[in-house]
Amino acid sequence: MGLETIYDMAPVWVQNLMCSVKGWMIKRRRYGKGFFKELEDLENGKYKPEEELRRFLVEARKVPYYQGIFEANKDKDGYKLLQAFPILTKADVKAHLDELRNKDCTESMFEMRTSGTTGGGLVFPYTVRMENRHWAVWWRYRRRLGIDLDTWCGWFGGKRIIDPNKKNAPYWRVNRPGRQVMFSTLHLTRETVGAFHDEIARRKLPWLHGYPSHIAKFAALALDAGLEPLKNVKWVTTGAENLLGNQMSLMERMFPNAMIRQHYGLMEGVANMSQNKDGEWVIDDDFAYVEFIPVTEENPNVCRIIGTGFSNPAFPLIRYDTGDIATIERKSDGTVKVISIDGRSSNVLKGPDGFEINEARLSIVLHDFNNIVEAQFVQHSLTDIDLLIVRNSKYNENDEHQLRANIAECFDKRMNVNIKYVSEVKKTKSGKLRLVLSEV
Repeated sequence: MGLETIYDMAPVWVQNLMCSVKGWMIKRRRYGKGFFKELEDLENGKYKPEEELRRFLVEARKVPYYQGIFEANKDKDGYKLLQAFPILTKADVKAHLDELRNKDCTESMFEMRTSGTTGGGLVFPYTVRMENRHWAVWWRYRRRLGIDLDTWCGWFGGKRIIDPNKKNAPYWRVNRPGRQVMFSTLHLTRETVGAFHDEIARRKLPWLHGYPSHIAKFAALALDAGLEPLKNVKWVTTGAENLLGNQMSLMERMFPNAMIRQHYGLMEGVANMSQNKDGEWVIDDDFAYVEFIPVTEENPNVCRIIGTGFSNPAFPLIRYDTGDIATIERKSDGTVKVISIDGRSSNVLKGPDGFEINEARLSIVLHDFNNIVEAQFVQHSLTDIDLLIVRNSKYNENDEHQLRANIAECFDKRMNVNIKYVSEVKKTKSGKLRLVLSEV
């Protein structure tokens, strides 16, 4: 009998205990002495980008995959040397996993697995020191917002917390060492939203964190049920998905006192950006070097996010294509201001003449619809698209009229967008909501 089966069969108090034991194990590895040293160094500005890049390139020279490029560019250093490397795709990495390993690395390490929402995940070596620094960067961002390590969090992530076949409350489990109340979003429905709401209020949880689609769904269902706004929530932080305009609007209504901020990062550790208190995106250039490569020459401010992480000597990735896109502004002094993170570059709809409508544009179609719980575009052909809508009880003819007007403004007339009302939309295996599913 496997551990998961034992967990599913156990009573709630045993499941809480098992969650806490797991939480303690994660905390011990993730937040050991190395973590606090990294956090102190990061907050004190110890790491200088150019120095970190040069140190990183010394380790990268030991990797077989890169040795030919280093040999051909002996006269270059730093950022000039970096530009001699071709952009590395996930397909390249998967095809050359063994050649990208630094077998001279003697640091303590383990295997990291990414969820792989686009074309399969990765499994690669990941040092404990890298994990400490990675989480230190994330906690630097949180501490700048006012969140501390002792702050209790209501977690709305993608992991399976409770057997979906179990229908009885409570719909959450508690990880005490990690100070998390872990909510099972698989159980979040019109019938159960009141229990979720009451638990957040009863515990006076000050911080909610997770996928924006899950937190927005909770907000939409709670508002539809006429439940009181949760004024005890001071912070809502989101990651793993792009935060859409209608989701932001729902959160602002449900959590009127909350600072709502986004974080962007990858387990590959090649890029990291977060919104500060003022809502501006800050690039963590002491952790990774981020490049913004225009998707097209016609619109140079819509860019692919290309990253080089400084902190994993066991598996150094140089100029790695994250698969994500951002809208930027290039300033006269050569710096870049990030306007928005626009989601996966694969989240596009293709038009009849080969043009593409990206996720940023599609999110405008759905902006400010408080009565839409979830939405997803499904493209069957260049001219046939379904827009799946999960609506609440207040959704009305005016909402549909405005939605059709937004569609008409965004789409080519040859593209037939069919609005279909559904009870739920398809998620990835890790519980993420993909805005676009395409068969083209």
